Amino acid sequence: MTRREILKFVGNMEQVAGITEKTFARGKAKGIASYEVKTGSGLEYTLLPDKCLDIYELRYKGSNISFLAKNGLVASAYGYPLENEFDAYWTAGMLCTCGLMNIGTDCRDKGGRYHPLHGRIGMTPAEQSSARAFWEGDSYKIEASAVMRESMMGQENLSLERTITSSFGSKELVIEDRVTNNEASPVRYMLLYHFNFGFPFIGEDTRLIFPREKSAIVARTEGAKKGLATWSKLENPLDENPEEVFFHSPEEGDDGLVTIKLENAKLGIGVALSYDGATLPVLTQWKSLRSGEYALGIEPGTATLRGRALEEESGNLTALEPFSSQTRRLRLSFYDI
Repeated sequence: MTRREILKFVGNMEQVAGITEKTFARGKAKGIASYEVKTGSGLEYTLLPDKCLDIYELRYKGSNISFLAKNGLVASAYGYPLENEFDAYWTAGMLCTCGLMNIGTDCRDKGGRYHPLHGRIGMTPAEQSSARAFWEGDSYKIEASAVMRESMMGQENLSLERTITSSFGSKELVIEDRVTNNEASPVRYMLLYHFNFGFPFIGEDTRLIFPREKSAIVARTEGAKKGLATWSKLENPLDENPEEVFFHSPEEGDDGLVTIKLENAKLGIGVALSYDGATLPVLTQWKSLRSGEYALGIEPGTATLRGRALEEESGNLTALEPFSSQTRRLRLSFYDI
């Protein structure tokens, strides 16, 4: 339908699609601003400008797709970047961004500086943020933008500019990130897109469809090696079941992108995550089938999860020259099966 045709039926587009700002009022989430998005196609999601403009809840046609940690939504004031504290404040959600100076295990670099588990950017509020819905020809666009900063005196001065877009009738969202080095010295950084899928989308009926691997799948731990043969199978939860983490190196498709698909035939829902494998060469799979922590993480990133110290020794950090930027684009799309 054209804009003219749609507006004959609708006087206010919020009736069918748009973006609305809300603020949480209680608990550890008190004061967190959010943007509630609905596209009119059955895709609805919540963005958090006070937490790196990450995606919190996401639903498609009424079914929950995302995994929410038992901590609930935790404001930055309660997120202490100290040893062993990450699991007490991690919210999870559909997308939790990790970086920019560390992803994976916490560590101390060769200068003695402490880097918390998965870094600090995911708990960083936006310095600037905006939300709008607007007509562009016959397309009704829905857009949220934010700018986060990660800096330290005498060290790095990085900014992450993020824009997330959808449109009326669309079954997808697009994330575009630009990381900029605002310092006169080069910097080496890390970045991980921690997408988290949960029940009821995740279960025994869920099928994982990965492209061909460039090299063998690698288990993170000795315990995970036992699960290599069943890495794509999602069994029902078990009490005190240990997590398994695997590293993939999937091949790009004809469009130059890596596309990972998850399908739940019982719900009739499919999800496709597409991204540029050249700038996100490592795909981490987090398989948590523990009771109460039942989740599947699909995590494109710049390195493995050994932490900054070991990745720096291996030369796996991403270099960014003074006053230069790097841009990445990811697409999360839904389809019916």
